[in-house]
Amino acid sequence: MKDAKFSSVSAELAVMSELAWHGYNVAQPAVDIGDDIYVYKEDTHELLRVQVKSAQERPHRYYVFVVRLDQLERQGDNRLFYAFAARHNDKERWEFLVIPREALNLLRVRGRIGQVESADGAKFQLNIKFDDDNVPFAGSTNMSEYFNKWELIHL
Repeated sequence: MKDAKFSSVSAELAVMSELAWHGYNVAQPAVDIGDDIYVYKEDTHELLRVQVKSAQERPHRYYVFVVRLDQLERQGDNRLFYAFAARHNDKERWEFLVIPREALNLLRVRGRIGQVESADGAKFQLNIKFDDDNVPFAGSTNMSEYFNKWELIHL
């Protein structure tokens, strides 16, 4: 397993590369106070934010991602997307779950995915398992509608 700092930086660069490939101008803020990537569309002058979370593969193609609960619960914040970057050991590449903040929070509130972590309840833990057909699941919830779905990020 790689050092976590190198893993997170490589995931952010991989997300930036995917977004650039899809025609977006991307940048990283000089100071990280919560947003990892800014996505800008020149012709519309619109800006989106992306929070990248990375995880190395655990036994049985299992991944654990942790998100700040206050960021996830922020009402009216519909310009934030999460890119969960899963690094498959056997494939030597990243695969992504691209989820709008409001969709992730709705799944959480309905009790369909994840759990609150930490004693103070400040973190949300999302556990993803890929089945033998490379379909991602959070518990029993099929997450295919977010799997490598860069088109969900639109300006």
